[in-house]
Amino acid sequence: MASQAISIKCDSSPFVLFTKLLDGRLKVGERTLDFSDLCFELFRIESDFSSAGTGELVVRLYPSDGFLRFATTVLAGDFDLAFVE
Repeated sequence: MASQAISIKCDSSPFVLFTKLLDGRLKVGERTLDFSDLCFELFRIESDFSSAGTGELVVRLYPSDGFLRFATTVLAGDFDLAFVE
């Protein structure tokens, strides 16, 4: 049986871009985000294995639904419970 090499690539750019946007909003409000009390996953994973026989697996990180809901609250200016002053 012939062995095939698999190349694994991780693309975190969708998640990183979103967190930079959120970070920019927090800096404007001069707030510090405390992730220790958050009870949801920060990102979700999607993978795509090339069916063209190239042996490439791409793993992409996207903001999770819970993190998106949290970010919507932050961007709306509701800072009551999620921040340390």
